[in-house]
Amino acid sequence: MGGHGTRVNAVMSETGEQEKIDIIVWKENILEYIAEALSPTKVAKSTVDDKTMKAQSLVPEDQLSIAIGKSGQKRPPGQQTHWL
Repeated sequence: MGGHGTRVNAVMSETGEQEKIDIIVWKENILEYIAEALSPTKVAKSTVDDKTMKAQSLVPEDQLSIAIGKSGQKRPPGQQTHWL
């Protein structure tokens, strides 16, 4: 991310004050990546089907709004990868 967040600040200055960005730590393991992408939500359970490339995650009901973001704007991990 650069010293003092310089890379993040550069991206944010390009996108403008209204745009928000999520920084997700890359994980080779898809289950770990899903948990990172849904952070700070505590994922109760995730399952993956390697054959169909589909994943499903369960989060506590009281954290659902955190998982989907404000007005459903948070991109699901499947949109960030080749998984559905």
